Amino acid sequence: MRVAITATALWVALTGATPTHDCYGDIATIDRELAASRELTVMQKAEVMARRAYGEEMHLADKHEKAVTILAKAKEILGVK
Repeated sequence: MRVAITATALWVALTGATPTHDCYGDIATIDRELAASRELTVMQKAEVMARRAYGEEMHLADKHEKAVTILAKAKEILGVK
């Protein structure tokens, strides 16, 4: 009984503390909106593409919070929430 309670408490603690990130969803949204966008300047497109690449790099390096922040800025430039 003690083992079951301890295991359950540990599981709840670990799963409750794990943030969820949707880096690939953000990247897909950026790709889709970038392809459809006709109103961005060349500089804005370059910035979005650079942020998208850096965000993906941070995601692959397991730095998800930084990736989310970077990708959010790219989405902001595109006018996506």
